[in-house]
Amino acid sequence: MNEPVLIANRYALLSRLGVGGMGEVWRADDRLTNQTVAIKVLRPSIAGAPAAELRFQREIQAMVRLNHPRVVPIIDAGADPRVGLFFVMALQRGRPLHEAGKQWSDWRQMWPIVDQVLETLAHAHAHAVIHRDIKPDNILIDQYGEAILLDFGVARLRDQARSGTSAYDMLGTVDYAAPEQATGSRRRIGPWTDLYCFGIVLYEIICGRLPFWASSPVQSLMIRLDNSCPPLDPRPGFVTPEGLWEVLDRMMQPEPFDRFRHAADARAAFAALVDGPFEQLTPGVEQSIDLAVDDDLRESHTDSEGADLLATRQARYAQAEDGAPVRKPLEAPLRTTTLVGRDHLLLQLSRGLDRWRQNPQPGVLVLCGDRGSGKTRLSLELTSPFMAQGDIDGHRHRWRVGATMRETALSIAGAIGLEDTQTRDHVDWWLKGHGLEDPNVRRKIVDWTRGRLEHLPSDAQGRLFAEFMKCATRERPFVLTLDGMEAIDDEILALVYAVRAHRLRVIVLITVTRPETAPGLPTPGWLKAATRVLGPLDEEALFRIVDELVELPYAEKVELVREAGGNPKTLLSKLYRMRRVGDIVPAWPRWRQAPPDWLPPIDDEEASLVMVSSIITDFDGEPY
Repeated sequence: MNEPVLIANRYALLSRLGVGGMGEVWRADDRLTNQTVAIKVLRPSIAGAPAAELRFQREIQAMVRLNHPRVVPIIDAGADPRVGLFFVMALQRGRPLHEAGKQWSDWRQMWPIVDQVLETLAHAHAHAVIHRDIKPDNILIDQYGEAILLDFGVARLRDQARSGTSAYDMLGTVDYAAPEQATGSRRRIGPWTDLYCFGIVLYEIICGRLPFWASSPVQSLMIRLDNSCPPLDPRPGFVTPEGLWEVLDRMMQPEPFDRFRHAADARAAFAALVDGPFEQLTPGVEQSIDLAVDDDLRESHTDSEGADLLATRQARYAQAEDGAPVRKPLEAPLRTTTLVGRDHLLLQLSRGLDRWRQNPQPGVLVLCGDRGSGKTRLSLELTSPFMAQGDIDGHRHRWRVGATMRETALSIAGAIGLEDTQTRDHVDWWLKGHGLEDPNVRRKIVDWTRGRLEHLPSDAQGRLFAEFMKCATRERPFVLTLDGMEAIDDEILALVYAVRAHRLRVIVLITVTRPETAPGLPTPGWLKAATRVLGPLDEEALFRIVDELVELPYAEKVELVREAGGNPKTLLSKLYRMRRVGDIVPAWPRWRQAPPDWLPPIDDEEASLVMVSSIITDFDGEPY
């Protein structure tokens, strides 16, 4: 028997579990921890392509954001000359949804799974992650009856202007794609897109067939552009609640803004059906269903066939790469499950936000602290639970991407970086979808977002921004996070003034290094009362972070805490450095000390200096 391919000096590839449009997932043996893991690599035909590698990195970013029990955790990531970029996940065993769904004959049996998937999607959307490939194969039912969401390979990060290139952005899977995916309208993709795809999945489980059947995929997509959910024709004997079709129909409307806009809304609509009357629309028949599925879900092949498959894969990868080494390795993620050391402040702010959303008024919150002190993560941990529950809407705008009110509006509408004509059409679509019927007001806001009214004075631009934000707050109060600035500038002052002057149901949440205005600007009266300072963490909090992330001797923990100087980002940077030199290795659930003879997989010093911020931190250099 041939020796297995060894990745990063530790992961022995055993068998291929599955193949997708861009990647392959392999079952592997971790030689350092003796654990069986799953490892994802790019397909040889696209390995080395910049667009494919960018998408691969985006998948890691998306999964790292989602610290959720029904999203597979990432253990390790990197690059290896045998396969290119890779990342390692905990191995999940179970059955794909289409197999598990065969045994259901009553909506009440599948409802818990439906609710779990929607809850996970709500969590993802609250963290600005749109999955874009919801289908039965990407929902795994484990041995405990939990629905695990898989494969974020084409996920979009809504708070980033680009999530890859158009070659990989048009579609998820054709049979389950929403109209805006079918037409390539990437900027119109949002939470409603995942809900549309999930509606198709549910229809298929209930009826035993796809809702939009046609002789070709293109014809099926064309049907979706003009038609919503067809009448329910459940499988023989399947019991459904009255009103189910109405909920599915709203999920599968051709126009995105005619659908549920939040997963929480769909959850509530489905939950309301459970206690209502049920009906059996088609008579039952005796049937036997074979549910036997290999828990590993791997392809069946012998050891020699597996060796041949690996050899073929390596040959194709070498041909695609032409021998060029991978120069930008990925890093394994380090992230605490809780916001250690800021717990009390988070609790206080959460209570305040809960009171505010019941009686929303204009507000400002300023989180101030050094880089790496946790400002960005605190803002996310504060707002995301309320967004996932559908209590508020929100958006995070990176100030360095566009430091004006106008660019903030473009960011909220998802129009940053578009060409002029595209901006015009997209912003007009967004305003219509958010209930702005007056064409004159719409045209003026559109012209402003296109940069054609920049000659207007600040207060006039503030009025246009306020009209825009009235649309954003039409259904729910709104938390607008302006992230990553050094000091409060004149655009921030004008924006806050517009929110307060027009009595908008908006909290402006600002993360800033210094709690002061830029030179030459007056200090506003609200600044002092609105500011919460994130000072250095004490030693106890830093020890808690270390204990949660890595197994180390006490003396090394003491040295790490001392060198961190109260800054969690500094602490994580030192842990990454220890990993690069081979002192510690990624493992699940905590990193651990490397064996004495362990050699780190990255030898090139220049490559080893590529910091994790480009892949993992994602939030302006604040992974903590």
